[in-house]
Parts: sequence; structure tokens; C-alpha cells
Amino acid sequence: MQSNRQDTRARSRSGSRERRSGSRENSPRSLASIKAQAIAASASSNDNSNSSFSKNITSSQTLNQSQQQQQSSTTSASNRTNSPLNSARGLSSGISSTGTFSKSAGSGEKRIVTTPEDISIPDNKRRKVEYVPDGKLPIPDGLLPPKSPKNSPRISPKMTTGDFSAAKASFEANLTLEDDDGNQYCIVSCEPLSVERGLVYASVDAESFDKEKLSSGGIYSISAANKEDPETVCKEFIASYDGENCELITRDCEITCQCCSHSEMIEYRFEDPCGEWQLAPVCQEALQGYIDYKFKAWRQQLDNPSCEAEFRRLLQNGLVAKIYDRMLFKTPEGLKGKYEVIDEKNNNKVIHLPHPVTELRIWNAGKKGYDTMDPRLTGAPGDGEEESYWEGVLKSFRDERGAEYIDGLLEGKR
Repeated sequence: MQSNRQDTRARSRSGSRERRSGSRENSPRSLASIKAQAIAASASSNDNSNSSFSKNITSSQTLNQSQQQQQSSTTSASNRTNSPLNSARGLSSGISSTGTFSKSAGSGEKRIVTTPEDISIPDNKRRKVEYVPDGKLPIPDGLLPPKSPKNSPRISPKMTTGDFSAAKASFEANLTLEDDDGNQYCIVSCEPLSVERGLVYASVDAESFDKEKLSSGGIYSISAANKEDPETVCKEFIASYDGENCELITRDCEITCQCCSHSEMIEYRFEDPCGEWQLAPVCQEALQGYIDYKFKAWRQQLDNPSCEAEFRRLLQNGLVAKIYDRMLFKTPEGLKGKYEVIDEKNNNKVIHLPHPVTELRIWNAGKKGYDTMDPRLTGAPGDGEEESYWEGVLKSFRDERGAEYIDGLLEGKR
């Protein structure tokens, strides 16, 4: 029985050796087998003087090809091992079931690195790799995702794409662009009206310049040129557009009744704390007539007050040298106490006093910016002459009505 077991083990070992030998024979050619084949090839060739040289060349070429194949396979394996993808995965030996590198390597602050978006890995296969930056496990370049800016504003796509061709096509097909004189215009470009400008126009036309429409890009600025000179932008039209329908937004000048764009009207502001820009429903041409006579109107009111309360406040407010009009340039609630008085002897009638603006401006369609306007009234003293002019006015009142009386009004004692 024991002899049979030994014979069985011997046959098993012999079979194993034969299988291993067969495996080696079937494996890719080794360097030794290549040499043997080269020697056999050289023995069967002609025995002349060139035969030996030819054998050496053939053997050398075959050896070089084998070495190149081995180097190529080694390089390929090295690339696969050191590729960013395998580095990001942390190698299979160091990745736990959750995808975290579980083998600790030295000390140092740990960092979490995710595989970059440009590597084609399904989302359910992406892993987070925990690296220890101590030199043993270097972080591959390009694996850290870019940081997005904090608190970045969310802007409507209509305001950022810059492609307003659909709106322009709708305007060209449905709108007639002309002024009251019959001049016709063609569209050069269009873009959503800025919210800042739209809110100024909303001060006189809140319904047309709704803040939601402005924020979503539903109101457009149309830069137009006269058809006789189509290359030069000289006028701006404003229109609403909801993706299907469009309509011009206009307003009549309250002096000339001329139909015009809101951007052709005057913008103004007062002194602080009410210094926000507002729109006056008047065009530039009509405003010039007001500038020409308002200074005379102020002097007449100052020289002929209807009551002492009015005279006192006029003296306290001082010189009026810039344009004013309570219907066109409306005084904000925060400043009305300074420019209104009550006539108690005339059924508590409210008297409105001149409230001059501090600045004027108007939109320039050609340069897409504002032009400042001079608000100074015709006949009023210049900047360097205002103080001396006012002192002269007070002196004449003191001479006519008494210095004590005038000074008492100025100080609010009367």
C-alpha cells in the first residue's frame, strides 16, 4: 500500500513537471529560445565568408526586437500604475469598500481629492481618495477641482448671452420707428435696458418699468440711426419684449405734448439726503424756455410775498440760481418741510416755495452715456458771484424795511 502511494506521488510530481515544461514551451519566446533559433538558422545557411556576418546581423536584430518588446511592455505597465486615474483611485490594495485610502503613511495634514471631471468614469464609480502629503503618496497634478467664487451673483440668461437676434427681428418686423417730425429710423443694435436706468424712469412710469420686467430682461434699449445715415446712432427707443410680442414705451412731454422716449427726458436730483436721480417728464428743448424766465419769477415772489411766513422762508432758503418747478421737479417728502409754508391768514393755504435742483443730465444715445446739463437760470449770478449778489439783496431789504426786522426773520425770531 505504501509503495502504491509513493508511485502515485512520483507520477503526480512528474506530471506537474511536464505541465510546467509544456507551459514554458507555449509561453512567449524567451531570450534563450531566440538565441537557439538564431544559431540553428545560421547552421543551415551557406558556408561562405559572408554567411557568418549575415548570421550575426540577423541574431542581433532579433535580440533588439525582443528587448524592445520587453521594454515596451514594462513601460506600459508602469504607465498604467502611475496614471492619474490609478493615482486617484489610490491603487486597489489601499482602497477600502467606501473608496477611502485606508492605509496610513506617515504624518501630516490630510487632504480629500476627487477625480477630475475630464476622466471618463461613471458617477457611481467615482471615489474620494484620502492622501497623506508626506512625499510617499504624492497628489497627482490636476486632480484638485477648481474653486467656484463665493456669493457669485445669479444673472438672468437673457442678460448674459448677448444674443438678442430674436428680439431685434421682432422689433424690425412689428415696430415703426419714427419721431413726431416724420423722420424714420432703422435699428442698429438692441440690448436689455439696465435696471439702474429703468428704475429712474419708473419714478414717472412705474407700470411700464416694472422691476420684475427689468430684472428678467423684458425691456429693451434700441439704438437707432436715421435711415439717411444708417451708420450713425442718434436716437434710442425703448420697447418691451416677452419673447413673442413687442411694444414701444413712450411718454408725452408735459410742456410740448411731444411723444418721445423716456431717455430723451431730463433727469434731475436734489440735495442730500434726497439725492437719488429722478426723471422729469420734459424734453430738453422745452426745458430751455423754463430756464429763461424762472429767475425773474423767483425775484417777483421774493419782492412780493403773500404773507410774512412766506417771506421769512424765502429769506432763510437764500438765493435761487438753478432751475426749479414743483410740477416737473417734484420735491421729495423728506424735503417738503423746507419748501412749504402755511398761510394761516388765508384759510391755512399751502404755499410752495422754489426748490432748485442740484444737477441735471440727459442720456446720449450715440455714446451710450450721460451728458451733464447746466441748470443755471438765465439772469442768475455765476458761481463766483452768488455770495456777493445775495448780500446785495439783503442789504436792499434792510435799507427798505429795517435791519432789525430782516435779521429777525433770518434768525427765525419773528
